Amino acid sequence: MVNSIETMKNCLDYCKPILTTFWKITGIYVLWIFIHFFASHLYVKYCTSYTIIGFVTAPFLIASPHCVGLRWCIMRGADTITTMWIVLGTWMATKLGGFDIS
Repeated sequence: MVNSIETMKNCLDYCKPILTTFWKITGIYVLWIFIHFFASHLYVKYCTSYTIIGFVTAPFLIASPHCVGLRWCIMRGADTITTMWIVLGTWMATKLGGFDIS
């Protein structure tokens, strides 16, 4: 029992710096994914609902401040997520291709 607790503590001591570094690198991207996801759903609910009344009121609502802000979050979120994939793909290509950028 003591040996398994000690093993678990050693594992946590080993994993904590890795997880901390991983979060520092990916945290901003995770945040932008959440922002993009929730802004997209809120935009449909509050700015362009799937009803006849939503269709009629959409031209008036899309110019409102909350819809403009949600649209900004959607666009910047999409740009950031696209950039994330480009950075990840470039990094993987350098690792798999054996290129040395440094």
